[in-house]
Amino acid sequence: MMQYAENISELVKSQLPEEMQKILSIAGGISGEQQYKLYLVGGMVRDLILGRSSFDLDLVVEGDAVDIARRFADILQGNVSVHTRFRTATVKWEGKRIDFATARSEIYSRPGALPTVKSGNIGDDL
Repeated sequence: MMQYAENISELVKSQLPEEMQKILSIAGGISGEQQYKLYLVGGMVRDLILGRSSFDLDLVVEGDAVDIARRFADILQGNVSVHTRFRTATVKWEGKRIDFATARSEIYSRPGALPTVKSGNIGDDL
């Protein structure tokens, strides 16, 4: 039977390479400076729980994710692709990438339509 950690931070410290921990620390520091909450979401969380290696970094910001992505890219000398309508950004550097998304709620005018996006909190986003 698989043993699960009580807290995801235990898994981050025990399973992620030091370089990746540093990257998360940089993103967390930038968010903290702006008094934004930052969440690790998506595939990496799944992979940590399952004990798999991954570099699938998806971060949700309760605040301006595009601003955080730009600041992050400046520090790591990366390139930023911004998707203003969806309040998301992707940072690429040295063959790596991180996706930043503003915590948000989505409203669809009809099935198959692109959403209207409003800033929100992590509960809205999930």
